[in-house]
Amino acid sequence: MRPFRNLLIIVILLLASISYSHAQTTIDVSRLISNPSEMIDRVVTIEGTVVRHVEEVRDVITYEIEDRFGDRIYVRTVNQLPETNIKIRVTGTFQESGNLRFINELNRSNISGFKLSPQNLVLIILGIVILCLFIFLIYLIANKGKIKGKNGKKDGFSSPPPSPLTFVDNPTIKMNPTNDKTIVLLPGKLEVLSGIDGLKLIQFKAPRGARNNEFTFGRNPGSEYTHIQLKSPTISREQAKLIVSRNIYTIINYSDANPTMLNGVSLEVNESQNLNVGDVITMGEVSLKFVK
Repeated sequence: MRPFRNLLIIVILLLASISYSHAQTTIDVSRLISNPSEMIDRVVTIEGTVVRHVEEVRDVITYEIEDRFGDRIYVRTVNQLPETNIKIRVTGTFQESGNLRFINELNRSNISGFKLSPQNLVLIILGIVILCLFIFLIYLIANKGKIKGKNGKKDGFSSPPPSPLTFVDNPTIKMNPTNDKTIVLLPGKLEVLSGIDGLKLIQFKAPRGARNNEFTFGRNPGSEYTHIQLKSPTISREQAKLIVSRNIYTIINYSDANPTMLNGVSLEVNESQNLNVGDVITMGEVSLKFVK
């Protein structure tokens, strides 16, 4: 599915770029007004609706057009005024006189609808050809794994073997296996510094797409997949909780008799602190370092 998705994105971007480059033959009024120093004396083409005629001043015939975004600009012409409430395309030189900005008309045409010019026809044919080629390529990739070889087994891509289940049960810690195939490994980990035998790293797993996950620590048994049982007598029955939300890791202390410590500082009961890479969490004789 990933090759199909990637190729589909490429097709969409390619067709969008073709449409975008064609659309850039015209310019919006807002660009003219907001960048006068850049656009003055340049020949530009704009499209819009004729909204009104302006009184003639010194034999200058002027009308006003409004583009698709509702922005307006004056157009000066030596030709006959266009009718109002019609859509036109104007090409001319962008000028500025005092506080007035306008276009000196060089060419004008009515827009009565879509016209299939030779340029548009070439772009359409090219887009169809490219789309067909990509669909064919996607089909080959999607069906490559279904083609059987001479030995009767499927050739092509195959799924990687599943990672081994995490299961630890020794005198100092118990971690249950996770059998759900839809889980993912979270990026944050706890490196075992001391107090746990036979384990160097504690990794956290969560359902795919979950935004908030909670993991508890303590001497008592707990939830099958979200509890880490630390069997040391220096650990409280309910020692601490680790909350993971949008890749932010927060430790909460639950123990009053033997509180959880962060970087050597004891946390109050129900006090929480966000973890940074390199922080050291101490629970009784167990010492863990937060890494990513």
